[in-house]
Amino acid sequence: LAGNSATQATDTSSKDSAAPSIAISSDLSSLAVGHTTSLSFSLSESSSNFTAEDIAVSGGSLSAFSGSNSFYTATFIPNADSTADGIISIANGTFSDFAGNTNTDDLDLDNSLSLSIDTISPSVSLTSDLASLKAGETASLTFTLSESSSTFTAEDIAISGGSLSTFSGSGSSYSAIFTPDIDSIADGLISIDSSAFSDLAGNANTDGADSDNSFTLSIDTLAPSIALSSDITSLSTGDVANLSFSLSEPSTDFD
Repeated sequence: LAGNSATQATDTSSKDSAAPSIAISSDLSSLAVGHTTSLSFSLSESSSNFTAEDIAVSGGSLSAFSGSNSFYTATFIPNADSTADGIISIANGTFSDFAGNTNTDDLDLDNSLSLSIDTISPSVSLTSDLASLKAGETASLTFTLSESSSTFTAEDIAISGGSLSTFSGSGSSYSAIFTPDIDSIADGLISIDSSAFSDLAGNANTDGADSDNSFTLSIDTLAPSIALSSDITSLSTGDVANLSFSLSEPSTDFD
């Protein structure tokens, strides 16, 4: 009535409509037997509902999850006996900022992390071209590893009853010549102890008790001998002597 014009109220308060995002990082990029890695989750904004259940994990498991607001940590433990990559990621809509905006960044490169995993211990299998050896013979030995190794050497091979020579090979295949001890009937024993070598990931072999980790060769390099005897030492007309031939070992071709 007084002719004053009405004024419309304007909301000048600051509104948060930006979706939060997350970046995942790890202190290690590859894991071997006995290894774990520390993960960090850095949010672009503080959140009160980001939990371990928001984290998708394959190839292992999480433990020791902790943190608050915009920074969280956890420990990743890889699966045992596995070469499957460890994958850690956060799906869209799993957490929100204080304004209620949910994350929408699941396609961002730093929203997921891939870890190279090798928690399989290598093993070795021994074979020989011969099962028994006599004087003058040698055996060709083959050492087949389940994975490539750069640390497998002749010094990793335990030997008794003979010696090794011409050791060679690389990667996962090696060979050597076994020469038996002279004048011996002691078996030749060849074996590889646990923790003697490692694969390229650093995992040591643990198969020292496996049956194909050792090989036994029957050895006889002892030359036979013979002893002659007679029941009489002198003969006259009409006499005969009975001779005896005693071999130190059985023979199939003494005649």
